[in-house]
Amino acid sequence: MTLLARPAHGYWFTGWTGACEGRSPSCAVTMTEARNVRAHFAPELALRLRVTAGLIYHSPYEHGVVHVLATWHGRPLAGARLRATIDCGDGRATFTRRTRRNGRVTLTYGTEMPNWIRIYNCPVRARVVANRLAATSSQAFLHFIHPLWLDARHGKDGKIIVRVWGRRGKLFELHAGEKIVGSGRIGPQGWVDVSPQGLRAGQRVWVRGTDGLASHMIVA
Repeated sequence: MTLLARPAHGYWFTGWTGACEGRSPSCAVTMTEARNVRAHFAPELALRLRVTAGLIYHSPYEHGVVHVLATWHGRPLAGARLRATIDCGDGRATFTRRTRRNGRVTLTYGTEMPNWIRIYNCPVRARVVANRLAATSSQAFLHFIHPLWLDARHGKDGKIIVRVWGRRGKLFELHAGEKIVGSGRIGPQGWVDVSPQGLRAGQRVWVRGTDGLASHMIVA
C-alpha cells in the first residue's frame, strides 16, 4: 500500500512515524498485518513568543523583554513584517518591526504605575505576515510591580499593622516622616506584616529598600 501525505493550505508535511519513516511525502507499506502510520503536519508560518518571567519593577527601574521568533517550514524567517501589542493599565503600546536574519525580534517595554495599584498583568500578543500567510502567537503576560508597596490597617488590639509587598527576601526600612520606625524582610509569599511600637495613627509612612528604592507614602 502506498500512502501520500497531502498538507492542507498553510501547512507542510514534517514526516512519518510508525510503519513509515522519513520526510518523503510518499511511503510504501507492506501489509502482512495491521500497521499504524501517522503523518505529521505543521503550519508553514509559525510564531513563538517569550517574555520576561516573574515580577518586573515598573519604570524607571526595570523593563520587560519580549522575544519573538518567526519560522517558515521550521526555519528562521528573515524580513517578515511583525506587529506586537502590549495592553497595560489604560494604554496600549504597538510595535511594528521586520524580523532579523535569525528570524527574531526583541522588544523592551516599561510602564509607570499609579500608587493605588500594586500589580499590572499586561497581555502581550504578536502577529506576523509573510508569503501571503499570517500567524498569531499565543498570548503571554508581563507582570509589573512596585519595588515596594504598602498598606496599613488597625488590629484588634489597636496596633497599626503595616503590610509591605515586594520581591521575596528584600530588606527594607519603614519610615515615619524622616524617622526609621521599623524594618523587615519580604517573606516567601511576597509580603510581610510589621507593627512598629513607635508608629502612631495619622503619621505618613513609607518604605525604603536597602537598594535605595522607595515606596509611595500612605497615612497610618
